Amino acid sequence: MILPTNATIGQIVTDDNGVELVHTGDNHWIRNDTASAVSWHRGQQYPKVEDQLDMLWHMMDQDIIPGKDSTWYNTLKTVKDSNPKPE
Repeated sequence: MILPTNATIGQIVTDDNGVELVHTGDNHWIRNDTASAVSWHRGQQYPKVEDQLDMLWHMMDQDIIPGKDSTWYNTLKTVKDSNPKPE
């Protein structure tokens, strides 16, 4: 089977043996039924690390989860307090 050269990232094709392949960019394909494919699909759907950290910080700030006494929280709080978002 000749794989498409103009494939979009995330495009899935089935090869001649019935195996699904997913295009992960730069003309790279992986089997869609492997742990690597699961990791790749998850990586495409997770928020950016910066957004995940911001979510965590806000949950700590609202006392939803503990940790306000941690170095991590207080370091980010200092940065956030020094650089407030515009209203």
